[in-house]
Amino acid sequence: MIRCRLSPVLRTVANSRSCSRTPSEDAEETEAGKIASFGEAFKKLESFREINSEPKKEKEPPFATLLRNSKFVKLGNPEKKILVGKVYNVFENDIYVDFGGKFPAICKRPARSAIDIVPGTFVRIRLLDMEIASRFLGAEQDLSLLEADATLLGIAHGAKNIDL
Repeated sequence: MIRCRLSPVLRTVANSRSCSRTPSEDAEETEAGKIASFGEAFKKLESFREINSEPKKEKEPPFATLLRNSKFVKLGNPEKKILVGKVYNVFENDIYVDFGGKFPAICKRPARSAIDIVPGTFVRIRLLDMEIASRFLGAEQDLSLLEADATLLGIAHGAKNIDL
């Protein structure tokens, strides 16, 4: 005797149909809500799949499109550009500014309006270099200081909710 594996829905169909039944008995069974044929069982199985399937997600744009439309690419050559950044740390005479680049810009604290510049303040900076990297005294490879070089121009008035 050959045994085969059937799905639970098909197994109930196979067990419910026998040769000894008459068509009138099958009609009574379908009226009671049971499955009478393979086609009906298949349709019921498909309806379960549709109900349990996850909703289709919208296609995300490809990486190339995201990069092309990013603020970083639209900026162009960032050297000598005036940008707005947010001060996130003040330590002695240094101001750490997040302007949206790979590394934060570190600027000297001004002597006049030093009290006005606190963490959370938006400031204008002139970006001189995106990354300070050089071959330092006797080194064979370039070494990065993990910071950007910028000059502080002043407080950016009216810049409250800028998305960095």
